[in-house]
Amino acid sequence: MGPNKGVFITMRKTSCKVLLDTSTLMLVYDGVDPIELIDDAIEAKCEYLVPEPVIDELIRLSTQGIGFKSKAARLALKYLSGKVSVISLKGKKFKTADDFIKEYVKLNPDVIVATLDEDLKNYLKKLGIRIITWWFSKRKFIEI
Repeated sequence: MGPNKGVFITMRKTSCKVLLDTSTLMLVYDGVDPIELIDDAIEAKCEYLVPEPVIDELIRLSTQGIGFKSKAARLALKYLSGKVSVISLKGKKFKTADDFIKEYVKLNPDVIVATLDEDLKNYLKKLGIRIITWWFSKRKFIEI
């Protein structure tokens, strides 16, 4: 029997792109590492994208007082450093991060969206977009 007989190697897919929304990034406050846990959930090493409006929202939240949302937003911004690509749609402005995501998925239907937002999940389901969300009771991400 050769040195590799009976050895099984699992190769992870690497072609996926995951768009992270604000609600997913705020989980960092609870000690959750979204990127690591999403990679585990979908058994792939993905590229992570954060819309510019999400960054803007996190900056706005981080400067509003000393409450939970402010601290969570500061932690999320720190967490993102060097881990994601910030994306925008040239020449377009959006009222909300959700508006950006809705437009982006129409142009990029293969992207996976990580969100906890129920309204956004329902919208994305109707378009057939892959969705990853946090299962609070099990403390893990699942694809729905």
